[in-house]
Amino acid sequence: MSSRFGQEPSRGEPGGAEGRPLSFRLRYRDQELPLPRGTTVIGRGAEAGIFVDDVAVSRRHAQLAVSEQSVLLEDLGSANGIYVNGARGLRQHYLSHGDHIMLGGQEMWLVASPESGFAPSAGPISGERPNLYGDEPTRVHGDLTLRTQMADTALMRRRGEEAERLLSGSLGKLLDEARRNGRVAPETALRAARHAAKLATALRKGEWFDYVIELFTVEPLAMPSALVEELFLTLREVPGVNVPAVAAFVEKLETKKQSLSADELKGLEHLTMLHKLSALK
Repeated sequence: MSSRFGQEPSRGEPGGAEGRPLSFRLRYRDQELPLPRGTTVIGRGAEAGIFVDDVAVSRRHAQLAVSEQSVLLEDLGSANGIYVNGARGLRQHYLSHGDHIMLGGQEMWLVASPESGFAPSAGPISGERPNLYGDEPTRVHGDLTLRTQMADTALMRRRGEEAERLLSGSLGKLLDEARRNGRVAPETALRAARHAAKLATALRKGEWFDYVIELFTVEPLAMPSALVEELFLTLREVPGVNVPAVAAFVEKLETKKQSLSADELKGLEHLTMLHKLSALK
């Protein structure tokens, strides 16, 4: 079985010595979680084998099917999909050592035990995603990941200005890189957009709302419906958003309509409503 992003490893070929079982783990939040043989559900439901506390993750978001020689990642019909090495995956994807997985705003990496004879295809795991987007440095992504964690703490304490000081430099660098390259990694854009929306709401600043629209317009990238719903809430709190920019973004996405997923089409529909509401403010 194969997909656009991965194929089932053959026994006796790179991926493990013939007949020798492989040991797999999932690196998540500075932990390495053992993956037992069989299936493990990832999600925010009580039945999930790997619990993920993120509103952008479905209750049963994805499933890992582990055998002696392979790990198959399967999307269980989630609203926001799964990303593998920066690209939105199909419903099923065979993983290799070091593969970077993104569910909602959560990052994970597959780890194979070195003693298994597994030949890594992705190099050492650094805690940052592979650079698949031209000159966009992985350091920008890593810096943003660290700063969003600190900013979340500041926002919980209602220190919006402190959160803005923490994030503004990294968010600005990301947008500059996106403008230069004409593209941005989807999971990086999603992380940045969520935190820019939080800043807009906390500080009542329309420019952070505009930041989200500009970042996603660069390529352009379709927005998951959950992000558009967050922007609806943000729009209630902020004055003076850039209405023409929202209209231009919607127009660009309309030209890509045939390639959008069901959730992205839902997001586009909500964006059209969002534009109408922003024009009334």
